[in-house]
Amino acid sequence: MTPAPTISDQELEQIRQGGAIGHLIGSVLGIVLSAIVLTAIVYGLVRLIGYRLKRSEQIIAFCACLALVAFAIISQRMHH
Repeated sequence: MTPAPTISDQELEQIRQGGAIGHLIGSVLGIVLSAIVLTAIVYGLVRLIGYRLKRSEQIIAFCACLALVAFAIISQRMHH
């Protein structure tokens, strides 16, 4: 029987860090995509009313949605 391959502590730490970075990237992408969807919904509702948003207002709306989504996700993670 051949002995099982061993992983050094340093390699294990690199794997852990890689997983943490991947998780962070996934979280950030999730937040951004959710904000884009939320912005599209808000933009659609505003257009429905008949008001046209200027470019600066669109950017402000996106930033507000981004902050809202980030806050919601972070506060939800805190409670788990």
